[in-house]
Amino acid sequence: IIHKKKNIIVISSSGEDLIRALQICGFRVFAINIFENLNKESNQIFLRKFTKSSLNKVLNRIDPENKMAILLGSGFVEKNLGLDFKERYNIGNNNRTLSILKRPNKIFNILSKKKIDYPTTKLSMPSTKKNWLKKDIRSLGGVMINKFENIDNHNTNINQYFQKYIEGKTISAQFFVEGNKIKIYAFCLQWNKETKKNPF
Repeated sequence: IIHKKKNIIVISSSGEDLIRALQICGFRVFAINIFENLNKESNQIFLRKFTKSSLNKVLNRIDPENKMAILLGSGFVEKNLGLDFKERYNIGNNNRTLSILKRPNKIFNILSKKKIDYPTTKLSMPSTKKNWLKKDIRSLGGVMINKFENIDNHNTNINQYFQKYIEGKTISAQFFVEGNKIKIYAFCLQWNKETKKNPF
């Protein structure tokens, strides 16, 4: 199905890496992003923020017949905008998978059952603040991650959890999965600017 749909829409905060990978595979990319990037070979539309009305307006303009494939990336999949993508073919995670990825209790339970290693985590507040992070499952690029010892507000919600701090470089891994087959696309070293609100 994918190879017949050579036009594809990518929705993400910053999709330069996804855009380039799809172009190499022969796709004509229409990107809807928040942040500008250096890729000038795609048809890009930049929004101040993702809202249901702004995205529907853009989608109806670039794909009025709902025939293009679509790929949802970071900065968008974490939101619950209730968009209807109609007949567009989603080449990424389906709605059921995205729903699981937004719930720490579900995703960590699956990882444990599959015997997949991940950092030490707690859904409830740890007994000590030192060497623990308070994270939000919707975090990306260092946002919504804080050292627990620096936080005054101890309230948590279903999106948050605590993770044991691990010293080291911050990198991200990007990969494609089909069934049990995993294909690594890239490892990226993140250039994050530390602020008081976002220390990572």
